Amino acid sequence: MNGKFICDANTGHSPKAEFYKEWSKWFVEEDVEKINEALDEDIEWEMVGDSNISGKEAVREAFFKREEQDTHENELIELHIENILSHGKGVCGWGTMKMSPHKTYRFCDILEFANHKSDAKVKNVIAFVMEISEEDDSKK
Repeated sequence: MNGKFICDANTGHSPKAEFYKEWSKWFVEEDVEKINEALDEDIEWEMVGDSNISGKEAVREAFFKREEQDTHENELIELHIENILSHGKGVCGWGTMKMSPHKTYRFCDILEFANHKSDAKVKNVIAFVMEISEEDDSKK
């Protein structure tokens, strides 16, 4: 399933911010190949308070291994990026995710690239994700 994608951030003057916007779209579109292509072989991905994932193939399995059963649990309905900041070889984005059934999460992703080059691979990700009530989401 492909959810709705909304991005309020102006990414026009920052290649890293534009990358994060596109990266986020790839997750909404479940474009595994583009995501995998952007990762460094030795990627370290920390889901704060949950898990640490090391290596490209482990990331692929963790995020895109589908169960054989047809289920609508934990499907992404909407990803809304509120803002993106970038500097040097890092970028940070935050916003909300609406998932089925009726769950809303606040998130903040911090990506560090292997170097400053425009084609640099993502070397480290730190992701903060917290479930919030739908009432909290409507107050923004």
